[in-house]
Amino acid sequence: MSDMIRLEEMAAFFENRLDGYDEHMRRDIEGSSDFYAFTAALLPRTREAGVLDLGCGTGLELEEYFALNPDAEITGIDLCQPMLNALAAKFPDKRLNLICRSYFDAELPKDAYDAAVSVESLHHFPTERKRDLYRKLFSALKENGYFVLTDYFAESEALEKEYFQNLKELKREQQLDENAFYHYDTPLTAEHEMAVLLEAGFTDVRILRQWGSTCTMYAGKRNQDLEILEAAKRLYALEGYDCAAVSGHEGGRNQVYVCWKDGENRYVLRVSALGDRREEDYLAETEFIRYLAENGAPVADVLPSVSGKLVERYESQGQIIYISLFVYAKGMLIADNGYRYRDGAPLSEYFYNTGKALGIIHRLSKTYHPVHRRESYFDKYTMDYIHRLIPDRYAEMKRAISERLDRFHDLPLEGDSFGLVHFDFSDGNYHIDMDTGDLTVFDFDNCMYCWYMFDLANLWTHGVGWYQFEPDAARRMEEMKQYFDTILEGYRSETDVSEALLAQLPLFIDMVLIENIVDAFECCAREGEEVDEEDIGDAAECLIRHIPYAGFGEN
Repeated sequence: MSDMIRLEEMAAFFENRLDGYDEHMRRDIEGSSDFYAFTAALLPRTREAGVLDLGCGTGLELEEYFALNPDAEITGIDLCQPMLNALAAKFPDKRLNLICRSYFDAELPKDAYDAAVSVESLHHFPTERKRDLYRKLFSALKENGYFVLTDYFAESEALEKEYFQNLKELKREQQLDENAFYHYDTPLTAEHEMAVLLEAGFTDVRILRQWGSTCTMYAGKRNQDLEILEAAKRLYALEGYDCAAVSGHEGGRNQVYVCWKDGENRYVLRVSALGDRREEDYLAETEFIRYLAENGAPVADVLPSVSGKLVERYESQGQIIYISLFVYAKGMLIADNGYRYRDGAPLSEYFYNTGKALGIIHRLSKTYHPVHRRESYFDKYTMDYIHRLIPDRYAEMKRAISERLDRFHDLPLEGDSFGLVHFDFSDGNYHIDMDTGDLTVFDFDNCMYCWYMFDLANLWTHGVGWYQFEPDAARRMEEMKQYFDTILEGYRSETDVSEALLAQLPLFIDMVLIENIVDAFECCAREGEEVDEEDIGDAAECLIRHIPYAGFGEN
């Protein structure tokens, strides 16, 4: 083993590699094109915020942070003086207190920092050293302080043990001091790292994002969710209400609470902290909902805060949070009733009412003039975005998507065909009053400018569950035609849809399949996971092989 790896003292290792270090870190480390900026965006934005950087090196994360908060006060600790010199040269006009020392030995003042950060440094050290450091760090943070750790972690306990065993053998073979720091990677598993942080006293420890083996981990002195909920209740005068978090569905982007009083569900509180949307996007969504509700659409209305805002902006521990409150939609999800419609009423009533509710929304959308504007379909769905999102091993699928996008460009964009749509209209996003059959629609989180036919095609794809067990393909398609004809009857009782666009229903179903594929890759990117082939396989095959109607008419 010693012939392969010659251990170097930690500070000397980095000093010998100072030239080209920044380029190497940005080019060769998985996820680095994203995680420096992502980490920096989590740090406090308040002027003169005090931030401790453990293992600051040449300050790659600080380049991103100073662009967001040029007046922050940084205390940087690192073993390598030449790296600290490079950092100081980068930012001659910034508030830097640079300490050349092991952060295990450095004295940290109590209650001194608003936040702490470490990027790609702590994976060199064992649990016992980290435990002492994290206890010292916990004491050094202010009451609402927090620690952001971006580092890479062992993929299994077996690998974690192997790394430490290899280092021990190398030190023995090379007759090195067992207690000295040498450059060799000994990452813990993410689970073990989180356990050490919890032992140190942090109460709110979680992974925010992942890039392969690299994670950004958050450790707060206070429970951030509880802090945000308390703030939201003040903003919307919800003192006296009980609020329970709703279990998020896979890929969900918001934290949602149901608020009740006297045994009755009254409101839905939505907390959005993902950071991938602008305040304008939330304003555009909520203004559209308010317009629909005021004009008689069956939607769960959005309610203003105490200060009269439809969207409240709140900063918590370096994150920008957007909060909105909605009326609780009367009724229930049909899934929560075992996919049984109300007693004594035919399913055709449900299908008709679904089409009618969508028709009302589209009718009002055609005369809507926004103050703030949501994105349009081609703002997002471009091949440039597809190539960045989806790996090249899916080249055949990406070619099929490209061919459909070319066809979408030929579709009409007139007001009766194209406007602000729900973009996720399905039985998971409306409640049914089981006494009357009335629908109340919610979750306009994905609304965008698109063809009205997209929402209808999405309803088509969500109708297949009613007939999927019919063995005869021709019979299945006949039953689907009856279902969709009833949807259209309800829809046309409120607004029209052209026969020319209806004739292109298979193309719009392909549009829905593309949205499903993109959503799967986006959700996995947020979680740092690989897409499950089963989640996209059928949709990809239909696009590649030009199988219409999502394959529902195939034997």
